[in-house]
Amino acid sequence: MNHADFEQMAGLMMSRVAVPSTPKASAIDRHTLAVGFDTEWRPGTRDLLSVQFAMVVGGEMVSTVFEPAGTKMTKADLVEMLRTFLASHAVSLEPWRGSRRVAFVGHNIAADLGVFADPVSDFAISPMGRGHVAIGDFQHPLDGLWKVWILDLFAFFSTKLETIGAAIGLPKIKIDVNNIHVVKIENPALFMEYGRRDAEIALKGFRYLRDLLIGRWGIDPLNHGTPAAIGGEIFRRHYFRTAAAAYKTEHEEVSRKKKDGTWSTSRRAIHSYDGDLVVRDLAIRTLHGGRNESFIRGLYPHRVVERDVRSMYPHAAKAIGLPNRRTRWETVTSPDGFQGREGFALIRFSFPPATERPCLPVRLSGDKLFFPLTGESHCTFAEVRLAQALGASIEVIKARGFVPGPRELDHELGRYLTALLVEKNAAKKGTLDYQFYKDLLNQPLGKLGQKSMGSTALAIERLAREHGTPGVSALLARRPGLTADLRGDPDLGSLWSPEQLGLILGKARALIGQILVVSRALSVSTDAVIIDADASVECAALDELRSVGSDMPVEVEGDALFIGRSRQYALLVRADGLSEDRKALARDSRYAVVKIARHGSPETAEEFSTTVLACIAAGANVAPTRLVTRELKPEAAVRAGVPIGTSTTNERATRFQWDAKRVLVDRDVNPFSSYSTTRPYQTKNRRDGAAHAVRVRSGEARRRTRPVSESKKMNVLSLLGEGRGLREVARLTGVPPSTVASIRDRAHPTRAVSTGGGHAT
Repeated sequence: MNHADFEQMAGLMMSRVAVPSTPKASAIDRHTLAVGFDTEWRPGTRDLLSVQFAMVVGGEMVSTVFEPAGTKMTKADLVEMLRTFLASHAVSLEPWRGSRRVAFVGHNIAADLGVFADPVSDFAISPMGRGHVAIGDFQHPLDGLWKVWILDLFAFFSTKLETIGAAIGLPKIKIDVNNIHVVKIENPALFMEYGRRDAEIALKGFRYLRDLLIGRWGIDPLNHGTPAAIGGEIFRRHYFRTAAAAYKTEHEEVSRKKKDGTWSTSRRAIHSYDGDLVVRDLAIRTLHGGRNESFIRGLYPHRVVERDVRSMYPHAAKAIGLPNRRTRWETVTSPDGFQGREGFALIRFSFPPATERPCLPVRLSGDKLFFPLTGESHCTFAEVRLAQALGASIEVIKARGFVPGPRELDHELGRYLTALLVEKNAAKKGTLDYQFYKDLLNQPLGKLGQKSMGSTALAIERLAREHGTPGVSALLARRPGLTADLRGDPDLGSLWSPEQLGLILGKARALIGQILVVSRALSVSTDAVIIDADASVECAALDELRSVGSDMPVEVEGDALFIGRSRQYALLVRADGLSEDRKALARDSRYAVVKIARHGSPETAEEFSTTVLACIAAGANVAPTRLVTRELKPEAAVRAGVPIGTSTTNERATRFQWDAKRVLVDRDVNPFSSYSTTRPYQTKNRRDGAAHAVRVRSGEARRRTRPVSESKKMNVLSLLGEGRGLREVARLTGVPPSTVASIRDRAHPTRAVSTGGGHAT
């Protein structure tokens, strides 16, 4: 949990509680017409080339490409083209409750919104998962009111349209999209086929999803815009019967204005958390993410494998008892109290000096986790038990726990996850069913800890344009500090339960933590580890995962491994040993890259792979500078005062800078020809000091100076006079090595000159 988020949302997070309610009858939208939607435009200028629609009539897919009246269009143009499309196929869209309703389904609609003359005025635009939704009303002179939604298929299936098309039997048409305006002139038939197909894929993909959800769960995606929202609704409707925490209910009177202009008054139930405030506070502060670390850095020329835990978080949830409103929480004061219980703690810890992979999380600035040998940690009992097994001494500062009983062990979330796992395992890998159920498994867990600040930038911009006043970009130009004020009101997910989510996340970290120790992993990324090919992962943690239906199979094999830092690596195979059926991202005479992680890199997967091979071949960092082009999303465009979809181009290069989560044993090693092992930092202060030193060496920060007492200076000089080395003196006195060197150099200036400034050891 980020400290800034906690400070801004503390009251809301401490009081909110999810309470089950009797769900209303399932709402299937039978009055909104779903239409496939796509646009084509000229690269660079974004001049509109065509608009295409697709719909199903009499069980058959029909589609049409429209020639636009100009280089941009309006909401009115969109509705008029749709009216023509409907009339051409004798389809009548009847009004319902005073309006005709249509949902245009596209893919990555942020790009399509860029072809509207003024999309911010035409639509209320907001993020929807990884995609967007645009909503607008239009008063037609003949038909009356039209209600228009533009939905994003990317919010439901976070993959390329090409992948969706292949999965549903509508392969995407191949053309030169960079010269699509030329294709339109030279091969209009191909251009129209390409445009129609994209609209058809969007519609068929959405209908496939809708049939799946209505038939299996009675839930219509027209009413729930993301897998997380759909998963939350499935859980709430079919499984959620007991609140996860104690709560109290109060009532307040609410006044509502009726259609006839009169007012009515009703009573509304307000539910709020009524459990132990220490439990809630500890749970929130334990909402850390997954473990991402590298235990070596550089080129590791040995056979390795990557193993992934199957559905880590769902299985971690099944493997742990979760609390409910009747759970009895107890205060734990002794290190022995962590056995046989689950819960949350703030502890002071110290691992034995030889511990290679300590397991208690400590948060750094920037919301990063690292795992030192000593310090204070907000963690779960599962993590404390692993630490004790590794020999750590534990001092309890605050702790609350419970003994899991039948109700905690057989929890409702587990039953939901079991049902979804059955569906996922029954689906074939690579199908939309498999991808969607995989998303349903993981994303709803995030609802348990969902928090958002939102943004009011688009709403303010729309209001400003309605009244002809300066918009967001003009305000920011005058007062850049207003950026924070454009954040919306804080809010939480409808299933907010930090107690349950905190235990699940902590259990997952504990399980992978034990596997790291046993396998002596080279790298970990949440639920995946890279290890030596002959290393074993067999341990109690893996047995526990298998007992609830998971496993940890080998996913990729390699002859060598390059690691730049956490979540930045390349698995390599010898080029002469690459089988014909094995896909390579890049290859040279020595190696082929078969798997990568490129966190923080501006390059594509293929570019990053090529860069890694070039650096290894040169034995130096020869990462090229790339021109990186990206389209501004709606909010970013509004803030910058440019049209939605405007492209920006920057020069960037992949950086292989170490992330300083662990100490490099040999920081001078050339990572492109050899490798360095690492060790954990002793404390958070040591890590912060080391990270600052890296910034000093790169010129990004200035060297810190700390006052040293005269008595300590004399002690330093005395130890140096005995022939002790810099690092030994630093360890004995607590004075940083650089300061020890400065004290020595001031006392013996001629020595400082002869040793090049006094930093020789």
